[in-house]
Amino acid sequence: MNIRLPILVTGLAGVPGYALYRYFLKLFPGQVYGIRPRKNACVSGDTVYAFDAEETSSLEYVFETHRFGTVIDASGNCALKACECDTARSKLLNYAQG
Repeated sequence: MNIRLPILVTGLAGVPGYALYRYFLKLFPGQVYGIRPRKNACVSGDTVYAFDAEETSSLEYVFETHRFGTVIDASGNCALKACECDTARSKLLNYAQG
């Protein structure tokens, strides 16, 4: 596994983000950080930051402080039924936004 440390995992409020955070935290204690939405206190700890993605000054602070070698974006937008009914929306949500 070729992973550069430290690691940032976004989307800790979701199942994939939380699972990735816990997995890498076991492999690299003290080198894994996470971001969760401010309103969702489901995950906490010394390496968890609570702010919303729109808070650019908070993002800048975290990136400048830790100089991440790897960023895993596990945040998401779940609109399954809407995407099933509207293929243009599906493409926008799943491809155009990365």
